Amino acid sequence: MNVDLDYFFCADASGGWMQMVSDTFIDEKFRGVRKATDNGSVAVVTICLTPDGYAPSWNASG
Repeated sequence: MNVDLDYFFCADASGGWMQMVSDTFIDEKFRGVRKATDNGSVAVVTICLTPDGYAPSWNASG
């Protein structure tokens, strides 16, 4: 299973970044991931985090 967390953030009106969904929502989804790994439905979980300084165009900003 691949989890790509950069989709949980978006640009705000001032050009910064804001969290699109609550921590509660993320916790709920990861409880499902935990259940799937515990019961053997998922053997490997890869989490991709986009580093600071990346813009939606995938070009480094700054």
